[in-house]
Amino acid sequence: MERKDNLDLLRCLSILMVIIIHVSATYLLGNAAKMNTNFAIANFYDSISRTAVPLFVLLSGYFTLRKSKNLKTYFKKLTLGLIIPTLVWMVLYEVFEFLNAGGWNGFIQFVKDGGLWGSFDNLFLNNLGRHLWFMPMFIGLQILAPLLIFIRKQIGEVAFFILGLLFLAIGLFEAFFAFRGTDMVIANVFSCVLYLGYFILGYSLPKTILSRFKKIIWFVTFALSTAAIYIFTNWAIGNIKEISFKPLYFYDYLSIFVVIGAISLFMLFTKIQIQNQGLQKNIA
Repeated sequence: MERKDNLDLLRCLSILMVIIIHVSATYLLGNAAKMNTNFAIANFYDSISRTAVPLFVLLSGYFTLRKSKNLKTYFKKLTLGLIIPTLVWMVLYEVFEFLNAGGWNGFIQFVKDGGLWGSFDNLFLNNLGRHLWFMPMFIGLQILAPLLIFIRKQIGEVAFFILGLLFLAIGLFEAFFAFRGTDMVIANVFSCVLYLGYFILGYSLPKTILSRFKKIIWFVTFALSTAAIYIFTNWAIGNIKEISFKPLYFYDYLSIFVVIGAISLFMLFTKIQIQNQGLQKNIA
């Protein structure tokens, strides 16, 4: 697999962002009604980290969609590297859940809820599974990758870029309507369609005229979008009784400011040159 130190560093940053999101969530939700200092601090850390998931998808598109695949080898690696580990962790989380819920009584409830099939149904075929929701979506993108490469070769680079913008627009609209109470995606595995925009643009954006923008432009755009996430989330929660949408809309991975922030940070790192063999060895 091709390695780029700058994008490996961005991947590490994205991992840190995911950790920050999960840690700050407790303080954010626990202090939302009070709108106190703890809420403000949690909102700051959450806002600055909201681009984490989109960055993973952009990075995956950058590396995955560059070359044609040997289908047998590709799907074998996909099965062993993603699908099986996801199923294993699904089982481990379920075991922990029923043990935590009361041992044998928890196990009885686990069986009543459908056992392992119920867990699979919740994770892949419904919008459940909590933080593991990302894996069915990501697996769906990887399954579609060979088809997307074929389409790119048929329609050309420009049309492929436009296709990415179209799918990104679909994701933006779905996120808006979902937070107004109309969720159009009923299964985690099908949510990959909403993230196709990020996936395609991860490949296409560095090949466009946008790659000529200076690093400072991308940094300032990321900073402004992060500030907008913070300010509008603070406003939405403070006016929760007056607004007609869910107050955490601006945290959604497909809300407008998160989209702008993710693309800006991704493009910034594509322009950063790092030549450090020690860093590459440690990340690998």
